[in-house]
Amino acid sequence: MASKRTYRQPRKKKSIFLRIALAVFAVYTIVMLIQLQMEINAKEKDLADLQQLQSQLSAENDSMEQQLETPEQIQQDNAYDSGYIHPGQEVYVETPK
Repeated sequence: MASKRTYRQPRKKKSIFLRIALAVFAVYTIVMLIQLQMEINAKEKDLADLQQLQSQLSAENDSMEQQLETPEQIQQDNAYDSGYIHPGQEVYVETPK
């Protein structure tokens, strides 16, 4: 039997510059992801605040709309204040055709 000789190939030294560049890139990527996540959280908080403000203003707007008088109510109030009708009397408005 013939003995087989195995030759090891010499190991190539990996460039230290490549390792450093890869590490810097990895750190940069992680820092950017963390920064973006913090910005997203801040914007979500702002959105929640604005949605709450919008609902408050919408409720206030609805309340104010309920307090507004209709044109018919304004006409009845003016007629009553002028003495043209009595309380409880119905006013009929004729509209042109």
